Amino acid sequence: MKVMLDNTIRSHAEFMQHVQRNEVVVWGNSEQTIPIQGMMRKSQDNNPAYQMQKDTLFTVGRLIREDRIQAFEYSEIRFEWWRARKRVAYGNALNGCVIHDCSPALDRTKFRNGSVFDVIKKMGKKDMRREKEINELGQVPFFTWFISLTPEDIKAIISEASYINLTEFEIESFSNLDEYRIICEEAKSPEHYPDAFHLWTTKRNNIEILLSLGSGPIKV
Repeated sequence: MKVMLDNTIRSHAEFMQHVQRNEVVVWGNSEQTIPIQGMMRKSQDNNPAYQMQKDTLFTVGRLIREDRIQAFEYSEIRFEWWRARKRVAYGNALNGCVIHDCSPALDRTKFRNGSVFDVIKKMGKKDMRREKEINELGQVPFFTWFISLTPEDIKAIISEASYINLTEFEIESFSNLDEYRIICEEAKSPEHYPDAFHLWTTKRNNIEILLSLGSGPIKV
């Protein structure tokens, strides 16, 4: 079975966190306060059902290591991973897992490229409140533009496929753009267009399940 791992799987697979405690020690005739670094398990979630989902990630990790399921991710999910806080390697349910790479339905960096710090941004509601202006390199602005393309736009883009360096897989995505539009309609808000793109990319790669937390596995 092939499974796409959503960013929530990566983030919640971490069960440990850094902690620091100050200890007073006697040194000669004086007392000194020494910061002691360590690790401890993260506190339990207030939602027992959600915590149960997190705990099952140890089983997910075991199934991947035993090669009973094949795990995948791709560039857009990694972008979400990169823009998160510094990660902790210890106590990770996915330690030792081989996670394969697959192609995005469309590589948006072929159309809008720039600073990696701008490209990895979502540019959703939180980013807009903080930055006050649209960063066209972000996920939400790009996917909003993408689904607005007319048949004439698509024809023009495909005619320049070799110049843009589009793959046959990406050209086929343009031919199936209505499929992504339908998923976006179900998502209701541009805020969820990146998640809709994850689902579409999962389907385009013939991967059976997009695994996420909160709503359970999504079959495609």
